[in-house]
Amino acid sequence: IMNYLLNPKRWSLTFKMLTVMIGLPTILVLILIFYSALIAVNNENEPKLLLANTTAQAVIDKIERNYFERYGDVQAFAINKLAVQTALKDTTFADIQDFINAMVKIYGIYDIMMICNVEGKVIAINNTDYNGNNIDYDVISNNNYSDEEWFKNAISIKDGAYYSDFNIDNGIKKIYGTNGFGMNFAATIKDKNGKIIGVWRNRSNWARITQGIREEAEEKLKKEENGSSIFLINDQGIIIDALKENYINNVKISTNDKINLGDNILSNKDYLFGNGNSRGAYSYPGNKWKVLVAIPKEKLSLAVFLKKEWLWIVVVSFISLGMIILLTFLFVKKLSGRIKDVQFSLEELSKGKPVEIEEDTTRDIITEIKTTFNKLSLNLQSTAEFAREIGQGN
Repeated sequence: IMNYLLNPKRWSLTFKMLTVMIGLPTILVLILIFYSALIAVNNENEPKLLLANTTAQAVIDKIERNYFERYGDVQAFAINKLAVQTALKDTTFADIQDFINAMVKIYGIYDIMMICNVEGKVIAINNTDYNGNNIDYDVISNNNYSDEEWFKNAISIKDGAYYSDFNIDNGIKKIYGTNGFGMNFAATIKDKNGKIIGVWRNRSNWARITQGIREEAEEKLKKEENGSSIFLINDQGIIIDALKENYINNVKISTNDKINLGDNILSNKDYLFGNGNSRGAYSYPGNKWKVLVAIPKEKLSLAVFLKKEWLWIVVVSFISLGMIILLTFLFVKKLSGRIKDVQFSLEELSKGKPVEIEEDTTRDIITEIKTTFNKLSLNLQSTAEFAREIGQGN
């Protein structure tokens, strides 16, 4: 069979006609199905890309709106009468201690609230956490912060407040036994004449703000698009928040075409990437962060064809192909039969037998051949009769 199929010269006329007349439509139908599949995949990926972009922008906007509030918090605390009194007296007292502890507990998002004098010495600091539990604040309360970035920047700012980028605080790590992730917010405390008399510092908890926002968005996204990921990236392209903590501060993303996470690679062959860029929030300028959302691409698969909006194309295509094959087979079978009639008649004629082919009403080349054959057969019979008469001396 294989030798027969691989040697077209041995093919019968019927097989050749079936191959051409069925093969070409089959190829065209398959091309149509494949093209429809590509359109289907593209139509599936378009809303995925839109979802990735809208999710990314929504996440970065929510993060920055939250930090706008933290940016305002520290300024509000710095003008509080208790804060001013503490800075003026350069010593702590019960009211400010109770106030700071209460604010830490009420807000539930700050690891540390402290007041420093103009020399960077800690005057007041919370001694309980947001659950009201005592903390070992002596780890940081005895430090002098005059050389710290947050302190120097707060002192130098005329209006507003200072806020840091994402960073790791070793003091927080020791107190809470955590990773120390967070941000610093600091604002100057001034007397009634506008003279700087101290600095209020808030240390925000990363897990309770940034990480919480990303996790909530990622869980929601995965319900729609399983296998999706959300990354928060700083202005240097370094991941500062992700599902896996080992990515944080260790992975740099330099392009949206490929993300090498070390233990995994996300490429644009398999994922759609959405971007959300920092645009600040109200008076909070932001840190030029970016959120990158990766959603698995819809790929060419049987599942694409089984979707209602595309299944009908496949069904109609195969029904049409089946009808084409059936009609072609019937046509070739009839055509082949007519050709074989002519072939048989020619063989009979070659044996000297009088033959007449029954002509049909179909107007095509085979009918013309049959008509011509009958004329030829009749002429040969007349010639043969004439030859016999001559042979008999007539």
